[in-house]
Amino acid sequence: MALIKSDRFDWTLQKATELGVTAILPLITQFTDSPPKADRLQKKWGHWQEILVNACEQSDNHWLPQLLEPTRFSDLRLTGQTIVAHPATTTATVDPLESSLLLIGPEGGFSDEEVQTLLKKQVKPMSLGPRILRAETAAIVGLTLLGQQYGQF
Repeated sequence: MALIKSDRFDWTLQKATELGVTAILPLITQFTDSPPKADRLQKKWGHWQEILVNACEQSDNHWLPQLLEPTRFSDLRLTGQTIVAHPATTTATVDPLESSLLLIGPEGGFSDEEVQTLLKKQVKPMSLGPRILRAETAAIVGLTLLGQQYGQF
């Protein structure tokens, strides 16, 4: 999930945890609006962990998602089945026996350069429907669509 405005990112962490994600990777993209500086990141990290714990308790989720280090898009290492939410595509079909990495862009989406990089790396594009969604809405819709394919809902 690309880093977005603080309150919206917090909300997305909460809802993604309630939906049962196993890991969350804050992503810094070309369109990320002012990523946190190193001195603020530690404070944010504790805040994000607290959100994850509270969301697990609220949803009776017994698995705390792993919160990964914020990563620049250029440093992103793709392994396994990677899916990117992209409005100009159809819905990707996933292999339910393989874990998935769902990439959600920031406000404004991924840059054209980032999209081309992902497509060259054989990332599966997935449509979230005909509308342009806020990043936090896109994350929840994408997770729900994947959850359906994995038989979680």
